[in-house]
Amino acid sequence: MADRLEPDQLGAYFALMEAVSLLQHQVEQQLRAAGGISAVQFQLLASLARAGGTLTMTDLADGVVYSRSGLTYQAGLMEKAGLVTRGRCSDDERATLVTLTDEGAALLDRVLPGHVDVVRRGCSTRWPGTTSRASPTS
Repeated sequence: MADRLEPDQLGAYFALMEAVSLLQHQVEQQLRAAGGISAVQFQLLASLARAGGTLTMTDLADGVVYSRSGLTYQAGLMEKAGLVTRGRCSDDERATLVTLTDEGAALLDRVLPGHVDVVRRGCSTRWPGTTSRASPTS
C-alpha cells in the first residue's frame, strides 16, 4: 500500500528516532554538566558566535527550532547569567539585538570540546536496529 511504510522503512524510521533521542539526551547531559546550560541555550550561543556575535531576535529565532516566546524567555535567562546582552537596534526601532558577551563566548569555548566529543561518539555508535555505524558516509 502506498500509505504505509515497508517493514524495513519502518525499522529504519524507528532506529533513527531512537538514535536522535539518545543523542539529544547525551548532548543535554554533557552541556548541563560542563556549563550549566541547555541544548537550546548552547544552540543560541553557537548561532551568535557563528554570526560574529550579534543577531536580531528575529534572525536568531529563524536560525533555531524554538518558539518566539520561548526564545524571549531563554534570552532573558541568558542575559541574567551574563551570557548575552539585549538592546535596541539603531537601524530598526522594532528590532531587539542579542549580543554574545565575553562570558558567553568563554562558556561556549569551555563546553564545545566535550560537545563535539559526545556528537562524534554518538554518530559512531551502533544504534539498535542498524547493521552499520552511523556516519555521514554510510
